Amino acid sequence: KLLYWTDCVLGTSLTEWNERGCYKILAEDVQKEQEYLFYYMLTLIGCDVLLLEYRKDIETAAELKGLSKVLELGEFRSLALPEYRADENEKSGINSGGNDGESEMRRAGGLQQPERIRPTKPIQQPENCPRPQLTEKSFEELARLASSIVMIAVYDRKGSPVATGSGIMIGRAGYILTNNHVTAGGCFFDVRIEDDEKVYRTNEIIKYNSVLDLAVIRIDRCLEPLPIYRGKKSLVRGQKVVAIGSPLGLFNSVSDGIISGFRKIDSVNMIQFTAPISHGSSGGAVLNMQGEVIGISTAGFDEGQNINLAVNYEDIGLFVRGFTD
Repeated sequence: KLLYWTDCVLGTSLTEWNERGCYKILAEDVQKEQEYLFYYMLTLIGCDVLLLEYRKDIETAAELKGLSKVLELGEFRSLALPEYRADENEKSGINSGGNDGESEMRRAGGLQQPERIRPTKPIQQPENCPRPQLTEKSFEELARLASSIVMIAVYDRKGSPVATGSGIMIGRAGYILTNNHVTAGGCFFDVRIEDDEKVYRTNEIIKYNSVLDLAVIRIDRCLEPLPIYRGKKSLVRGQKVVAIGSPLGLFNSVSDGIISGFRKIDSVNMIQFTAPISHGSSGGAVLNMQGEVIGISTAGFDEGQNINLAVNYEDIGLFVRGFTD
């Protein structure tokens, strides 16, 4: 059933899968719990999904509704949405995206039998293009990567500062990865970059996921992004790591430690590490010794000693598809 529904909603788009693409899906009037979980599954493979419930809210258990974030736009009422039509110059369906994360939106209602399922094409295997081997860096070399970590000041509607956090450059076109809890209470943000006296103000929250606690914001500046680890070898306990962020507003502090464990917290796979972090480090980078992002600093236990948690690279990689260079 899941495969059939995927074919109904995505059509042949998956045969032209491109990890740089950004799939956006609008589903209207979803009422069945199974359909709700299906659309949640699509978010796990990298799609952005908006469920528009204009007749009544979905009836499901509270713990399942917690998989999504509620945004109330008004009272329930009858609503006729115009049919989405792509430009004549664009491909029908979902675009696989370009260097700057271009995307189209596919609108899906209840999961019904489609009028016609287009024949699929064979999946083309990518050309064998080996990536250069990254060598282990010294702590001094890793510390220089702080120029790709930013400090984020969060402001409320009155223009008063309410919090600070950190962020990771992930795309040259101004895209910065941080934690959702950093941006959630803000109206706009000031971004500081090392060796740049200018402060970049933005209110652009491009994407967020409250379950994974991840968000992408954008500033009007060309950036030098950090590479995200691709999982060539599994992470192991005892592996050395470096954390870079702005704890307590101390801009781009660098600390080192090891991976001390792997935990599942509220259904999210987390890396437990010992590199010291504090409030304000949220959204900062956890790097391996090759200078790749293996996690994003997300939480810590104040009553413990260096018991800190990071969302892992696998969830990050899916979340930032379409934004990275």
